[in-house]
Amino acid sequence: MKKHLTSIFSFLTLILVLIIFPAKQVQAQTNVIITSVFDTTTNWKCDLREFFTKGNCQGYAANTDTIKVYVNFGDGNSTIIPCVVTASGTINTFYMNTVYRYASPGTYNITYIATGPNGDADTLIDVNGMQIPSYCNNISGRLYQDINGNCTYDIGLDSFVAYYPVKLYSGNTLIDMNWTDFDGKYGFSQNPGNYTIIVDTSIAYQLSCPNSGLINVNPITNPVNDIGLTCVQTIDFFAKGKVSGLRPNQSGFINMDFGNIGCQVGSSTQVTLQLYPKTSYLSCAFPPSSINGNTLTWNFSSLVNFNNLNLWSNSGHLLIEIQTLSTAVIGDILCFTTSISPLIGDVNPLNNSQTFCDTVVNSYDPNIKVVEPVGEGLTGSIPQNTTFTYTIHFQNTGTDEAYNIVVTDYIQPALDISTLNITGFSHFVAPKYTGNNLMQFIFPSIHLPDSASQPLLSQGWVTYTIKAKPNLPNGTKIKNDADIYFDDNAPIHTNTTLNTIDIFLNADEASEALHYFSFYPNPADKIFSVMSTNKAKITGVSLYNIMGIEVLNTSQIENIPTGNLPSGVYVVKVRTERGDFNGKLQVKN
Repeated sequence: MKKHLTSIFSFLTLILVLIIFPAKQVQAQTNVIITSVFDTTTNWKCDLREFFTKGNCQGYAANTDTIKVYVNFGDGNSTIIPCVVTASGTINTFYMNTVYRYASPGTYNITYIATGPNGDADTLIDVNGMQIPSYCNNISGRLYQDINGNCTYDIGLDSFVAYYPVKLYSGNTLIDMNWTDFDGKYGFSQNPGNYTIIVDTSIAYQLSCPNSGLINVNPITNPVNDIGLTCVQTIDFFAKGKVSGLRPNQSGFINMDFGNIGCQVGSSTQVTLQLYPKTSYLSCAFPPSSINGNTLTWNFSSLVNFNNLNLWSNSGHLLIEIQTLSTAVIGDILCFTTSISPLIGDVNPLNNSQTFCDTVVNSYDPNIKVVEPVGEGLTGSIPQNTTFTYTIHFQNTGTDEAYNIVVTDYIQPALDISTLNITGFSHFVAPKYTGNNLMQFIFPSIHLPDSASQPLLSQGWVTYTIKAKPNLPNGTKIKNDADIYFDDNAPIHTNTTLNTIDIFLNADEASEALHYFSFYPNPADKIFSVMSTNKAKITGVSLYNIMGIEVLNTSQIENIPTGNLPSGVYVVKVRTERGDFNGKLQVKN
């Protein structure tokens, strides 16, 4: 009996010890590390800043736990942003962005503190990280469509003109340029002085207010200048496209844009895409209305310039997945044609169709820069006064989504920066001219997925047109490239495009030939083909050497043999039912 009581006493003592001194639970090791912070202005509003924070967080549950990020803006104000932990491969991460507008100029220290659910934290202080100038946004105003022509913005009647280019000049020198935001606002930050604002009237609008057509501004005497525009009642359809990722037995993509630049409604519109025979259609989020062989057709009841509100959104965009067939071999140049109709009533039918090509490769760099026209020969010869179209393609080939992407593009001195016009983009873009011919195309909070998880959605691009400076000397080389920044990673440098001014090219003839026909490959190696971009029926092709002697005459338009010709430059005469057209072909044997 005594032994039994002793056992009971020992058991009760153990229970009491466990209650007073419970066993320490084994917890997973946790830590929070801020890996990067940065801020940016996504447009002309220099007092409006967007702040970003990225970090790693070990030991927390993805999609469940929350990291709280505290941001002190240095002016006495702060905020706390909860960030859900996300899985990125074997590492859990967090990401924060927030927008803040400073009320006063000055230099500020920015403090970031990231704290996990259990109190683990990391702090980063950006000393003098924010500088707001005293002349921030001291020239500003709005662009609006002046419906009744009274030079006053009337609420409920007039509408703002969004994403439209506005340029600031000092005398004849371009000082700054930006694009209006979603409610038509623009702004510049300049030292006191006299300036002139110029609004582009070559697109769809005419300047109506002020009536003089001159907008003279001064940050002190007249800092606010609203500008009235009248939308031209015309129809101007356009269609254009780009292709990438042509690899045998692999899928590639065509980005096709179409729309109506004019302000008059275009009805019963038809958009077509002609695929190259060595490719086939796979998919599109907006399927074609009909498919007839290699011709895809989309029908639209009407196309209008989106109530004249948005320059950039006056078009439709189609992302089309295609398959390159096994019959295509490395080095083949595959061409596609997109077009839009009807032509009746269209003020500019020349932009209603486009033929675009690319080369079949085994592998390719998705971060590239492309120029149109490519020009003739290895040096990309083009006539004086050419207008170029540049497209910068990018793809997130990392292991996690890209939160912010910035494309920087130094515009060569041979190009007229004042003529730059953004004509297309894959995601919302905030263009920013930083001076000294440097453009930034900022894609804020793009959240571009990685190519492994979502190859179709991991791609992006931006397109702009720009004119060469007038009458450049013969032999002037125009090179262009870009740097692509994915978040805070080192930039990816694109290829460099090359064009060379050739004053012996007839500008009218060259532009007409480039518009109506394409020769590929050029330079030709053993064979070349001719493609009509305006559906004109080709009846024959002739080649002439530099002595003017005809060395080839054929009725075929594909795989025309050149293997027996000496290397050199030849004039190609394309005979059609609409007349003859000349171009140049370089033969390389």
